[in-house]
Amino acid sequence: MSDVRSLSSRHQPKMQDVCQQLTDIAQELGAGAKMPTVAQLCDALTVSRGTLDKALGELERQQVVRRVHGNGIFVSSRLGTRTIGLVHAMSESLGSPFWDLLLNRVQERAAAGHEKFSFYLAVRGNNGHDLPVELTNAVREGRLHGLIFIGQPSEDTVNWVKEHDVPMVGFANNRLNYRVQPRSEMVPTLGVEALARSGCRRLGLWRPFGLWQRSQGYDENILNYLELFHSALMTADLPHELQCSWRENEKETQWVNGVLGEKSPVEQESLQEQGYRAVREVLGHLQRSQWPDGLVLTNDVFARGVLVGLQRLGVRIGEDIHVVSHANAGSTLLLGYEDQISLLEFDPATITDQLFFLLETLMSGQEPADSVRWVDPIMKEPASITFSL
Repeated sequence: MSDVRSLSSRHQPKMQDVCQQLTDIAQELGAGAKMPTVAQLCDALTVSRGTLDKALGELERQQVVRRVHGNGIFVSSRLGTRTIGLVHAMSESLGSPFWDLLLNRVQERAAAGHEKFSFYLAVRGNNGHDLPVELTNAVREGRLHGLIFIGQPSEDTVNWVKEHDVPMVGFANNRLNYRVQPRSEMVPTLGVEALARSGCRRLGLWRPFGLWQRSQGYDENILNYLELFHSALMTADLPHELQCSWRENEKETQWVNGVLGEKSPVEQESLQEQGYRAVREVLGHLQRSQWPDGLVLTNDVFARGVLVGLQRLGVRIGEDIHVVSHANAGSTLLLGYEDQISLLEFDPATITDQLFFLLETLMSGQEPADSVRWVDPIMKEPASITFSL
């Protein structure tokens, strides 16, 4: 009797084989189609009703099929859907519309593609594992095909996801092997070049302070604006006049031996408030003849405050002082200044396309040729705008 049982068990297909055969049938029939009956499937796959029931239960969990009591088995309408987790892990939005632009572009990109995507949206927690419960469960149960991190996930989260072999890509972080990086370091370099072409001789670099610079793991060498600005001035054969810049000598609070230092007073202000204050502190302490005639601004929200401050002082932007500012394509933050300032724009659409390129390559089982995809800013010179009432 034991030999008969042993022989019978050896001829029973393994559960994973049954699941694969059922999946093949479902894919051949297509989303929404009706599957063969239980009796027909048991006969075709040479399995017991108990084994088939377990396999169908597993495929229901994977959203391959769905069983409707009294009506039969159907191919899931979500068959072929690849579920992508999108996690916003930024410690702050900084008041910038960029993140909404990026999210909208991600949703558009998903809807326009041949594949379908579902997204989990979550804001990072304060400590340790920073994935929401539903996303954690999806990873554990094998229902997640890929992850996009916007911002810096915790090391614990990254390591945990790696253990579950879920492909990950990121933007605005340096913890993931595969990521998209904006060449923000090009802003001071290209800014100086543009101002020099306009005939400016006294240039200032104005940059805000934000909580992103207090994040553990922040690498100042990646965004060493001062050094890049000084190097660009030397290349353009222009003097480096310290009094023309803002925060030129301010020491930034950083992590020291894993302990975060005290906040500086600047951090209590919004980026726009910092920009407005920069105008007062630099121009208010200089004779008009010593004012900079060209400014490089490294953040668009900060730039908005600077431009308002300059106007309050009666400065003719684009004449008395030329301005080159970081910007984001599609943003209306600097609306009304297009004919007065030059913009170095980063395009959320390009960033999104690069993120999906990396992730889709990884999800297909291949390794991207370049682990980091760089996105360059595009210079937009002041536009001629006719405006009348």
